[in-house]
Amino acid sequence: MKKYIKKNLIIIFLFNISFLCSVCSAVKENKKPAYFKAEANTCSIGVYIYSDTIKKYNDNFRDLTETVDNIGINEVYLSFSDLSYERNKVKYKEKLNKLIRLFHKKNIDVAALSFGTPTLIFDKNRLREKSNNITEYNASSPKTSRFDAVTADLEPHMLKEHSRWKDKTSIYWTKNGYRTNNLKLLEKTFSALKNIKAGINKMPLSEAVPTFYLKHFGTADNMSLLAKYNNHGCDYVILMVYSNNFEKIVRFSKKALRSTEVKNSVVICVKTGKNTSGGGGSKTTLSGMNRDEFVNKMNNLIKLLNKYKSFRGISFFEFEGFIDILNIPGQN
Repeated sequence: MKKYIKKNLIIIFLFNISFLCSVCSAVKENKKPAYFKAEANTCSIGVYIYSDTIKKYNDNFRDLTETVDNIGINEVYLSFSDLSYERNKVKYKEKLNKLIRLFHKKNIDVAALSFGTPTLIFDKNRLREKSNNITEYNASSPKTSRFDAVTADLEPHMLKEHSRWKDKTSIYWTKNGYRTNNLKLLEKTFSALKNIKAGINKMPLSEAVPTFYLKHFGTADNMSLLAKYNNHGCDYVILMVYSNNFEKIVRFSKKALRSTEVKNSVVICVKTGKNTSGGGGSKTTLSGMNRDEFVNKMNNLIKLLNKYKSFRGISFFEFEGFIDILNIPGQN
Protein backbone atom coordinates (compact mmCIF):
# COMPACT_ATOMS: atom_id res chain seq x y z
CA MET A 1 0.00 0.00 0.00
CA LYS A 2 2.81 2.40 0.92
CA LYS A 3 4.56 1.63 -2.36
CA TYR A 4 1.34 2.38 -4.27
CA ILE A 5 0.85 5.73 -2.51
CA LYS A 6 4.50 6.69 -3.05
CA LYS A 7 4.28 5.79 -6.74
CA ASN A 8 1.14 7.91 -7.20
CA LEU A 9 2.67 10.88 -5.38
CA ILE A 10 5.65 10.76 -7.73
CA ILE A 11 3.33 10.64 -10.74
CA ILE A 12 1.30 13.62 -9.43
CA PHE A 13 4.51 15.56 -8.70
CA LEU A 14 5.90 14.94 -12.20
CA PHE A 15 2.56 15.88 -13.74
CA ASN A 16 2.51 19.20 -11.86
CA ILE A 17 6.08 19.96 -12.92
CA SER A 18 5.18 19.17 -16.53
CA PHE A 19 2.05 21.34 -16.32
CA LEU A 20 3.95 24.30 -14.86
CA CYS A 21 6.60 24.03 -17.56
CA SER A 22 3.96 24.06 -20.27
CA VAL A 23 2.29 27.12 -18.72
CA CYS A 24 5.61 28.96 -18.48
CA SER A 25 6.36 28.08 -22.07
CA ALA A 26 2.98 29.38 -23.22
CA VAL A 27 3.43 32.62 -21.28
CA LYS A 28 6.88 33.04 -22.81
CA GLU A 29 5.51 32.49 -26.31
CA ASN A 30 2.67 34.99 -25.79
CA LYS A 31 4.89 37.64 -24.20
CA LYS A 32 5.13 40.81 -26.28
CA PRO A 33 8.56 41.36 -27.84
CA ALA A 34 10.54 44.09 -26.09
CA TYR A 35 11.72 45.62 -29.40
CA PHE A 36 13.25 48.98 -28.35
CA LYS A 37 11.61 49.54 -24.96
CA ALA A 38 14.85 49.37 -22.99
CA GLU A 39 16.83 51.63 -25.34
CA ALA A 40 13.99 54.18 -25.38
CA ASN A 41 15.14 55.16 -21.88
CA THR A 42 18.56 56.18 -23.22
CA CYS A 43 17.79 58.27 -26.33
CA SER A 44 15.17 59.43 -28.81
CA ILE A 45 13.67 56.65 -30.94
CA GLY A 46 11.49 58.09 -33.69
CA VAL A 47 9.49 57.09 -36.73
CA TYR A 48 8.07 58.96 -39.74
CA ILE A 49 4.27 58.71 -40.06
CA TYR A 50 2.77 60.02 -43.31
CA SER A 51 -0.76 60.98 -44.37
CA ASP A 52 -1.52 57.56 -45.90
CA THR A 53 -0.91 55.91 -42.52
CA ILE A 54 -3.05 58.50 -40.71
CA LYS A 55 -5.83 57.81 -43.22
CA LYS A 56 -5.41 54.05 -42.80
CA TYR A 57 -5.99 54.29 -39.02
CA ASN A 58 -8.56 57.08 -39.27
CA ASP A 59 -11.25 55.07 -37.47
CA ASN A 60 -8.94 53.65 -34.83
CA PHE A 61 -6.11 55.95 -33.81
CA ARG A 62 -5.80 54.01 -30.55
CA ASP A 63 -4.46 50.99 -32.46
CA LEU A 64 -1.82 53.17 -34.10
CA THR A 65 -0.64 54.83 -30.90
CA GLU A 66 -0.59 51.56 -28.95
CA THR A 67 1.44 49.86 -31.68
CA VAL A 68 3.95 52.71 -31.72
CA ASP A 69 4.19 52.67 -27.91
CA ASN A 70 4.59 48.88 -27.68
CA ILE A 71 7.56 49.02 -30.06
CA GLY A 72 9.37 51.51 -27.83
CA ILE A 73 9.01 54.61 -30.01
CA ASN A 74 9.11 57.84 -27.98
CA GLU A 75 8.94 60.38 -30.82
CA VAL A 76 6.98 60.55 -34.07
CA TYR A 77 7.36 62.84 -37.08
CA LEU A 78 3.72 63.27 -38.02
CA SER A 79 2.73 64.55 -41.44
CA PHE A 80 1.05 67.97 -41.29
CA SER A 81 -0.96 68.72 -44.43
CA ASP A 82 -1.18 72.45 -45.09
CA LEU A 83 -3.68 71.77 -47.87
CA SER A 84 -6.05 69.87 -45.54
CA TYR A 85 -5.62 72.49 -42.84
CA GLU A 86 -6.30 75.40 -45.17
CA ARG A 87 -9.32 73.71 -46.79
CA ASN A 88 -11.11 72.68 -43.60
CA LYS A 89 -9.41 73.82 -40.40
CA VAL A 90 -12.10 72.61 -38.02
CA LYS A 91 -12.31 69.05 -39.35
CA TYR A 92 -8.55 68.60 -39.82
CA LYS A 93 -7.72 70.10 -36.43
CA GLU A 94 -10.26 67.82 -34.74
CA LYS A 95 -8.57 64.77 -36.25
CA LEU A 96 -5.05 65.88 -35.33
CA ASN A 97 -6.14 66.88 -31.83
CA LYS A 98 -7.38 63.36 -31.18
CA LEU A 99 -4.32 61.63 -32.61
CA ILE A 100 -1.71 63.83 -30.90
CA ARG A 101 -3.55 63.59 -27.59
CA LEU A 102 -3.38 59.79 -27.76
CA PHE A 103 0.36 59.91 -28.53
CA HIS A 104 0.95 62.25 -25.60
CA LYS A 105 -0.94 59.91 -23.27
CA LYS A 106 1.76 57.36 -24.12
CA ASN A 107 4.50 59.95 -23.42
CA ILE A 108 5.37 60.09 -27.12
CA ASP A 109 6.50 63.47 -28.48
CA VAL A 110 5.02 64.62 -31.79
CA ALA A 111 6.85 66.75 -34.36
CA ALA A 112 5.00 68.36 -37.26
CA LEU A 113 6.49 66.94 -40.46
CA SER A 114 6.31 69.79 -42.96
CA PHE A 115 8.31 71.96 -45.38
CA GLY A 116 8.82 69.00 -47.72
CA THR A 117 9.28 70.84 -51.03
CA PRO A 118 12.78 72.03 -52.08
CA THR A 119 11.47 75.08 -53.97
CA LEU A 120 10.38 76.54 -50.63
CA ILE A 121 13.95 77.79 -50.22
CA PHE A 122 13.07 80.47 -52.81
CA ASP A 123 9.64 81.34 -51.39
CA LYS A 124 9.71 83.34 -48.15
CA ASN A 125 5.98 84.03 -48.30
CA ARG A 126 5.03 80.36 -48.43
CA LEU A 127 7.53 79.56 -45.68
CA ARG A 128 5.79 82.16 -43.54
CA GLU A 129 2.34 80.77 -44.37
CA LYS A 130 3.35 77.21 -43.51
CA SER A 131 4.99 78.34 -40.25
CA ASN A 132 1.85 80.30 -39.39
CA ASN A 133 -0.35 77.25 -40.02
CA ILE A 134 1.58 75.21 -37.45
CA THR A 135 1.72 77.95 -34.82
CA GLU A 136 -1.97 78.78 -35.39
CA TYR A 137 -2.87 75.10 -35.02
CA ASN A 138 -0.96 74.92 -31.72
CA ALA A 139 -2.36 78.20 -30.38
CA SER A 140 -5.95 77.09 -31.04
CA SER A 141 -5.53 73.52 -29.70
CA PRO A 142 -5.54 72.17 -26.13
CA LYS A 143 -2.07 71.78 -24.60
CA THR A 144 -2.39 68.00 -24.75
CA SER A 145 -2.91 68.11 -28.53
CA ARG A 146 -0.14 70.48 -29.62
CA PHE A 147 2.94 69.68 -31.67
CA ASP A 148 6.16 69.53 -29.66
CA ALA A 149 8.53 70.31 -32.53
CA VAL A 150 8.83 70.79 -36.30
CA THR A 151 10.70 68.59 -38.77
CA ALA A 152 11.59 70.00 -42.19
CA ASP A 153 12.54 68.09 -45.31
CA LEU A 154 13.78 70.73 -47.75
CA GLU A 155 16.52 68.59 -49.39
CA PRO A 156 17.86 71.01 -52.06
CA HIS A 157 19.65 68.19 -53.91
CA MET A 158 16.24 67.32 -55.39
CA LEU A 159 16.42 70.44 -57.57
CA LYS A 160 18.02 68.77 -60.58
CA GLU A 161 17.68 70.00 -64.14
CA HIS A 162 15.22 67.27 -65.12
CA SER A 163 13.24 67.19 -61.86
CA ARG A 164 9.56 68.13 -61.60
CA TRP A 165 10.65 71.48 -60.15
CA LYS A 166 12.87 72.39 -63.14
CA ASP A 167 10.64 75.31 -64.15
CA LYS A 168 10.69 76.82 -60.67
CA THR A 169 14.42 77.43 -60.34
CA SER A 170 17.29 78.71 -62.43
CA ILE A 171 19.86 77.05 -60.13
CA TYR A 172 20.19 73.30 -60.54
CA TRP A 173 21.92 70.72 -58.38
CA THR A 174 24.67 69.03 -60.41
CA LYS A 175 27.15 66.22 -59.91
CA ASN A 176 30.17 68.53 -59.84
CA GLY A 177 28.59 71.70 -58.48
CA TYR A 178 29.54 71.50 -54.83
CA ARG A 179 31.57 74.72 -54.98
CA THR A 180 29.11 76.55 -57.20
CA ASN A 181 25.39 75.88 -57.70
CA ASN A 182 25.05 73.21 -55.00
CA LEU A 183 26.69 75.49 -52.47
CA LYS A 184 24.31 78.32 -53.43
CA LEU A 185 21.34 76.00 -52.93
CA LEU A 186 22.67 74.90 -49.55
CA GLU A 187 23.08 78.53 -48.47
CA LYS A 188 19.51 79.19 -49.58
CA THR A 189 18.46 76.23 -47.45
CA PHE A 190 20.25 77.65 -44.42
CA SER A 191 18.42 80.96 -44.90
CA ALA A 192 15.09 79.12 -45.23
CA LEU A 193 15.72 77.19 -42.01
CA LYS A 194 16.45 80.43 -40.18
CA ASN A 195 13.17 81.86 -41.44
CA ILE A 196 11.26 78.75 -40.38
CA LYS A 197 12.82 78.86 -36.92
CA ALA A 198 11.85 82.51 -36.54
CA GLY A 199 8.26 81.70 -37.48
CA ILE A 200 7.53 78.72 -35.20
CA ASN A 201 7.72 80.43 -31.81
CA LYS A 202 10.94 78.81 -30.56
CA MET A 203 9.72 75.25 -31.16
CA PRO A 204 12.59 72.78 -31.74
CA LEU A 205 13.44 72.45 -35.44
CA SER A 206 15.18 69.67 -37.36
CA GLU A 207 16.08 69.12 -41.02
CA ALA A 208 16.75 65.91 -42.97
CA VAL A 209 20.32 65.75 -44.29
CA PRO A 210 21.78 63.05 -46.60
CA THR A 211 25.19 61.60 -45.74
CA PHE A 212 26.79 62.60 -49.05
CA TYR A 213 26.58 66.27 -48.00
CA LEU A 214 29.26 65.56 -45.40
CA LYS A 215 31.55 64.14 -48.04
CA HIS A 216 31.19 66.89 -50.64
CA PHE A 217 30.70 70.12 -48.70
CA GLY A 218 33.92 71.40 -47.17
CA THR A 219 33.79 74.36 -44.80
CA ALA A 220 36.30 77.20 -45.03
CA ASP A 221 36.18 77.92 -41.30
CA ASN A 222 36.67 74.25 -40.36
CA MET A 223 33.25 74.17 -38.72
CA SER A 224 31.43 70.87 -39.13
CA LEU A 225 28.68 70.99 -41.76
CA LEU A 226 26.30 69.52 -39.18
CA ALA A 227 27.24 72.27 -36.73
CA LYS A 228 26.42 74.81 -39.46
CA TYR A 229 22.86 73.51 -39.50
CA ASN A 230 22.74 74.19 -35.75
CA ASN A 231 23.95 77.73 -36.42
CA HIS A 232 21.15 78.27 -38.93
CA GLY A 233 18.11 77.45 -36.83
CA CYS A 234 18.25 73.66 -36.44
CA ASP A 235 18.24 72.22 -32.95
CA TYR A 236 19.27 68.89 -34.47
CA VAL A 237 19.60 67.24 -37.87
CA ILE A 238 18.15 63.94 -39.02
CA LEU A 239 20.99 62.28 -40.90
CA MET A 240 19.73 59.96 -43.62
CA VAL A 241 22.10 57.00 -43.30
CA TYR A 242 20.32 54.92 -45.93
CA SER A 243 21.84 51.52 -46.69
CA ASN A 244 20.98 47.82 -46.63
CA ASN A 245 24.44 47.15 -45.21
CA PHE A 246 24.65 47.45 -41.43
CA GLU A 247 28.43 47.78 -41.41
CA LYS A 248 28.11 50.86 -43.63
CA ILE A 249 25.42 52.30 -41.38
CA VAL A 250 27.68 51.90 -38.36
CA ARG A 251 30.69 53.39 -40.14
CA PHE A 252 28.83 56.41 -41.57
CA SER A 253 27.08 57.07 -38.25
CA LYS A 254 30.27 57.06 -36.20
CA LYS A 255 32.05 59.32 -38.68
CA ALA A 256 29.20 61.83 -38.68
CA LEU A 257 28.89 61.90 -34.90
CA ARG A 258 32.61 62.48 -34.54
CA SER A 259 32.39 65.47 -36.90
CA THR A 260 30.49 67.68 -34.44
CA GLU A 261 30.71 68.36 -30.73
CA VAL A 262 27.25 69.92 -30.46
CA LYS A 263 25.42 67.91 -27.80
CA ASN A 264 22.31 65.92 -28.82
CA SER A 265 22.42 67.40 -32.32
CA VAL A 266 22.26 64.34 -34.60
CA VAL A 267 19.55 61.72 -35.14
CA ILE A 268 20.64 58.73 -37.21
CA CYS A 269 17.83 57.74 -39.59
CA VAL A 270 17.66 54.37 -41.37
CA LYS A 271 15.28 53.54 -44.18
CA THR A 272 12.74 50.79 -43.60
CA GLY A 273 10.37 51.77 -46.41
CA LYS A 274 9.35 49.17 -48.97
CA ASN A 275 8.98 51.57 -51.87
CA THR A 276 12.43 53.01 -52.47
CA SER A 277 12.12 55.92 -54.86
CA GLY A 278 15.26 57.88 -55.66
CA GLY A 279 18.87 56.83 -56.09
CA GLY A 280 20.15 53.56 -54.73
CA GLY A 281 16.91 51.58 -54.85
CA SER A 282 16.89 48.47 -52.65
CA LYS A 283 20.48 49.18 -51.61
CA THR A 284 19.23 52.03 -49.44
CA THR A 285 16.66 50.17 -47.34
CA LEU A 286 16.57 47.52 -44.60
CA SER A 287 13.18 46.37 -45.85
CA GLY A 288 12.96 42.57 -45.96
CA MET A 289 15.44 42.08 -43.13
CA ASN A 290 14.74 39.35 -40.56
CA ARG A 291 12.93 40.81 -37.55
CA ASP A 292 15.12 39.39 -34.78
CA GLU A 293 18.31 40.32 -36.61
CA PHE A 294 16.96 43.83 -37.25
CA VAL A 295 15.98 44.43 -33.62
CA ASN A 296 19.23 43.00 -32.28
CA LYS A 297 21.42 45.04 -34.62
CA MET A 298 19.50 48.27 -34.06
CA ASN A 299 19.68 47.90 -30.28
CA ASN A 300 23.42 47.24 -30.51
CA LEU A 301 23.81 50.28 -32.77
CA ILE A 302 21.99 52.48 -30.23
CA LYS A 303 24.26 51.26 -27.43
CA LEU A 304 27.33 51.98 -29.55
CA LEU A 305 26.23 55.46 -30.65
CA ASN A 306 25.14 56.50 -27.15
CA LYS A 307 28.83 56.93 -26.40
CA TYR A 308 28.98 60.00 -28.66
CA LYS A 309 28.16 63.44 -27.27
CA SER A 310 26.40 64.57 -30.45
CA PHE A 311 24.08 61.54 -30.64
CA ARG A 312 20.43 62.37 -29.98
CA GLY A 313 18.77 59.19 -31.16
CA ILE A 314 17.60 56.85 -33.94
CA SER A 315 14.71 57.21 -36.36
CA PHE A 316 13.01 54.99 -38.90
CA PHE A 317 11.80 56.06 -42.33
CA GLU A 318 8.96 55.12 -42.44
CA PHE A 319 6.21 53.50 -40.30
CA GLU A 320 4.64 51.08 -42.81
CA GLY A 321 7.94 49.50 -43.81
CA PHE A 322 9.05 49.54 -40.17
CA ILE A 323 6.14 47.43 -38.88
CA ASP A 324 6.49 45.18 -41.91
CA ILE A 325 10.04 44.29 -40.80
CA LEU A 326 8.80 43.77 -37.23
CA ASN A 327 6.02 41.55 -38.62
CA ILE A 328 3.43 42.94 -36.20
CA PRO A 329 0.16 40.94 -36.56
CA GLY A 330 -2.86 42.80 -37.86
CA GLN A 331 -0.94 45.92 -38.84
CA ASN A 332 0.02 45.16 -42.44
